[in-house]
Amino acid sequence: MIKLYDNDKLCKEIWELLKLNIRLPHEAIGDLLAQYQATVQMEKRMLEYVTKYGKDVVAQAFEESMNYSERIFRKEVAQLSDGTYEFVDYVDQDEVAPGRPPVKVHCKLIIAGDQVTVDWTNSDLQPRGPSGVTWAACWSATFEERRMYTRVPGRIQ
Repeated sequence: MIKLYDNDKLCKEIWELLKLNIRLPHEAIGDLLAQYQATVQMEKRMLEYVTKYGKDVVAQAFEESMNYSERIFRKEVAQLSDGTYEFVDYVDQDEVAPGRPPVKVHCKLIIAGDQVTVDWTNSDLQPRGPSGVTWAACWSATFEERRMYTRVPGRIQ
């Protein structure tokens, strides 16, 4: 494990090493610094809430927030026609793979009542080159899209 901070102080040598190994260090380092400070603020606020309301109330509020989001999402999905919807596209090429083949992106969306299944399994594997996204980034984007569609009235038709 590499520590970026030690007792809330930057480990300067590690940050310098990171800068040397990142294509756009100014932007990436700025993002990391902002993420750290956001985490520090969140910890501070969470501790304030727990002190003011108690751990059980805060945990219950988080649970209800997730339940509420799920109810909204399911209500929106239930208005859609049941069925299977598919989309296929191609990233121009895997720059590193032999023959530089195109990279297939295939998404199957299955709507059944208030249930949604998102299936990426017919997509090509993650490219060896710099195009494409990681598994975690793919699912993060998938869930973000689902969240966005429930917040924009009339977006899903």
